[in-house]
Amino acid sequence: SQLASQKRKLEQDLSAMNADLEEAGNEVRAAEDRARKAAADAAQLAEELRNEQDKAMHLEKLRKQLENQQRDLKMSLEEAEANALKGGKRALQKMEERVRMLEQELDAEHRRNSEEMKNARKNERRLKELQLAAEEDKRAQDRLSE
Repeated sequence: SQLASQKRKLEQDLSAMNADLEEAGNEVRAAEDRARKAAADAAQLAEELRNEQDKAMHLEKLRKQLENQQRDLKMSLEEAEANALKGGKRALQKMEERVRMLEQELDAEHRRNSEEMKNARKNERRLKELQLAAEEDKRAQDRLSE
């Protein structure tokens, strides 16, 4: 009778331990899933960041080209102004309009470049946050594994 009650008690304890073990296993699997998702998100953000950086480099190159073009046009404008003094006012007006158009294009590129840089910094911050979250999940997973 006492042996049977001890047996029941041990079986209950074993059942409770098995339930605890199963719950811990579920928590480990959930943590692993979160860690995998965080790693995938981090990889995706890293790829997006690389793309944004590539865009920013392209825009910077384009900006420099436009600045060179603007400088060249200003030089042409100065030549045209010298010619305009000799009577070519119409050519001067065309050159001034072209310079204004190029300056507007340059301003638009500056704004786009600024926005791209802002997005790149935002993505970098998000990537760091996800990396920290992934590290925290990994540490939690390691603690659960112990």
